[in-house]
Amino acid sequence: MVASNHAHLLLSFASATHLAHFMRDFNAQSARLVKRLREGVGEGGIWSRRYAHTVVLDDASALERVRYIFAQAVSANLCERPGEWPGLQTVDALCRGEALVGTWFSYDRRRRAAQAGKPLPKPKRYEVRLSPLPQWADLPLAQRQARYQQLEQEVVQAAAEKRAGIATMGVGALLKVSIHKVPDPSRLERSCIPQWHCAERVEEPGPLRKQYREAYWDFVDQHRQLVGRLVRVARSELSDSGTLAWMSLP
Repeated sequence: MVASNHAHLLLSFASATHLAHFMRDFNAQSARLVKRLREGVGEGGIWSRRYAHTVVLDDASALERVRYIFAQAVSANLCERPGEWPGLQTVDALCRGEALVGTWFSYDRRRRAAQAGKPLPKPKRYEVRLSPLPQWADLPLAQRQARYQQLEQEVVQAAAEKRAGIATMGVGALLKVSIHKVPDPSRLERSCIPQWHCAERVEEPGPLRKQYREAYWDFVDQHRQLVGRLVRVARSELSDSGTLAWMSLP
């Protein structure tokens, strides 16, 4: 789901390297396209900061992430149903099987063709195929769509109940709520992004949390060892002029 100033993606990758490469290309290409369409949009980048990711450890948390993405525009009262969001969204494709079509073309080929006075290459259209949630992978397509539709309906109903509750609060209650929601400058501007999503209780961590912690700290330990080796090699390879010479790790 792509909003006006941010995006939410639920992705599955074979490795962290694949994720990093995908997000590098996603952020770079989308920024270039926005600048071309908006004729520059000033100096600097389009995205305000590097992307943040949260690991989803179990099926229940993956389902809640889908619910969260479905509810983005609805909970903000920007539309009544998730599929009505005019920007890029996958609700209609997941719930009703509508084709999600993308357009690809190369700016380099267009530039070279224009310089050579040749006809500009036509853009290519392709269908974006979405992977099902792991726990629904073996279900027939009709059953998966029915479950996504049920999730969509639950999001719509929750938002309607929230709006109805606000409508019956009255001006005084709304003023009180607004006052209590004034941000405290002594606190962080943004809440901390969770390291993972997991249905297991924090007070009673189960095997998923323990396995993830062990894997994470093993990665941190290996990263520190590699950085230490890099620093030692760099120091030993310094040239007489004080600049860093060409080096390679064993």
